[in-house]
Amino acid sequence: MWTRGDTPANATEFGVTQGGNPQLRLLALIECGTHALIDAAFDGVTRASEQQLARRLLHALRPGMLLLADRNFPGYELWAMAAATGADLLWRIKSNNVFVVVKVLPDGSFLSVMPTPAENVRHAPGPGRR
Repeated sequence: MWTRGDTPANATEFGVTQGGNPQLRLLALIECGTHALIDAAFDGVTRASEQQLARRLLHALRPGMLLLADRNFPGYELWAMAAATGADLLWRIKSNNVFVVVKVLPDGSFLSVMPTPAENVRHAPGPGRR
């Protein structure tokens, strides 16, 4: 039997969006090739960000896994926590993050070390600099 999701109890439990509807935030760790579900975490949209949910999934990472993540996830603390699992990380970054080049690779890409928040501010380009 189908029931309406926009009940007062659901609104109280999970929070509501701007439209006033209860909403869950779901983050899933899946295998790319088969889309097999490895683990998932969810919470009310007003109670947990994607980054908070990502922390709940770190226990499922193993050495030898390659964790792909979109640009909403990179941050010094979350990166360090994910790297500590032994998984390999390949994450997009926001264009305003500043990375000092440690080594240029033959294909033109480069290796860098993710700066701490204080280092990122210190290396940020000033007015008129890129």
